[in-house]
Amino acid sequence: MLSVIIPSYKCKYAARTVEDILEHATGAIEIIILLDDFWPDPPIPDNPKVIIVHKGTQTGMRKSINLGASI
Repeated sequence: MLSVIIPSYKCKYAARTVEDILEHATGAIEIIILLDDFWPDPPIPDNPKVIIVHKGTQTGMRKSINLGASI
């Protein structure tokens, strides 16, 4: 299985990025998107292949990547 880890902070394209990966992926995939103290607008669509982690405070990209890898 391929795991795609996406650290995100105030990215207006977060939902579109997830949708695009799902559209073009082949084989087993999971997307782990870590939202660093924000909720995207438009929201990320519900999908069993997508794990959304909302971090209540801004901790930075490195900690987001490490958290995503631990999941």
